[in-house]
Amino acid sequence: MEQSPRMALQIIRQVSGRLRDADQKAIADLRQKNIELARAYSELAEQQRIRSEFLTTVAHELRTPLTAATGYLHLLRSEDL
Repeated sequence: MEQSPRMALQIIRQVSGRLRDADQKAIADLRQKNIELARAYSELAEQQRIRSEFLTTVAHELRTPLTAATGYLHLLRSEDL
């Protein structure tokens, strides 16, 4: 009878230790995932910045000659040649 409480206490300590270990592992895994997520977010933000810069440049480079071509076309249509 006397060993029963001791065995129960030993089992409780073992289970508590396993739970503590599992918690520590889960916390470490979560921290690692947060680091990976932050890195991915930074990469995505940089890619979006590069994309925006590219689209702005392309739009400007296309708009400038197209505006001139449209102007010349308008002149050609309006003048008698």
